[in-house]
Amino acid sequence: MTKKWEYKMFSDVIPGGGERSYDFTTSFSEMTLNDLGSQGWELVSVTPEVANWRNPMTTTLLWVFKRPLEK
Repeated sequence: MTKKWEYKMFSDVIPGGGERSYDFTTSFSEMTLNDLGSQGWELVSVTPEVANWRNPMTTTLLWVFKRPLEK
């Protein structure tokens, strides 16, 4: 039997408008991630989103979670 999944996605703005810095915080705190985990959500990926391809700078992150679909 094939396992079925449900997905949840969040778009999170990077403070500072995407300045090239790897020292930033997002709205996803450890508590938020633990809460999602306790609900059965598993983090699948975090993908940077670029707002302007002429001057590529990451301004948001796309967080994708999945969990088994309940019958």
